[in-house]
Amino acid sequence: MRSSPAGAAWSIDDPVETPRLLLRPHRATDVDDLLVFHSDPEVTRFLPWPVRDRAAVAETLQTKLTQHRAAADGDWLVLAIEVRESGRVIGEVLLKRDPRVAELGFALSRAHWGMGYGSEAARAMLDLGRRFGVAAFTAVADPRNTASARLLVGLGFVPAGRSERNGLELQVFRLDDPAPTIVGTEDGR
Repeated sequence: MRSSPAGAAWSIDDPVETPRLLLRPHRATDVDDLLVFHSDPEVTRFLPWPVRDRAAVAETLQTKLTQHRAAADGDWLVLAIEVRESGRVIGEVLLKRDPRVAELGFALSRAHWGMGYGSEAARAMLDLGRRFGVAAFTAVADPRNTASARLLVGLGFVPAGRSERNGLELQVFRLDDPAPTIVGTEDGR
């Protein structure tokens, strides 16, 4: 990761390491791993995108290949969640660039729900946001998605009202003055 002075791009070239995961830029070879959860209706039912077939995943991946760099406010930094032991991509973690209040997002393969991977990846992404100078975070979840709500509350987020996006009503969560969640050493390794 490069340091980002005010106004500089948020850029990730090297993976962010946690005890079990690598958060890294997407690769063209990720398409089959992404297909596992992008094509699963149980995963996508609470997400703002539909079930995708292989062609749609490959097309979406073309955008993700550039999203390890968020140059301007409103850009998304999107990293693959890779299990270190297997080398498989099991999800994605996202941070919407905003110097004041960045938005956290995540999606995981159903086979990896309930194993702590989502919390581990989200904690590392929050720490990354802090290193970019972010002081507060938001996240949204479908009100029916109790697992994501529990994950966010476990990270210290609190419910902060409702919002509507693309015709969907969403629960908003907020984390102000976040406590350190550094994973590994000071630089996140």
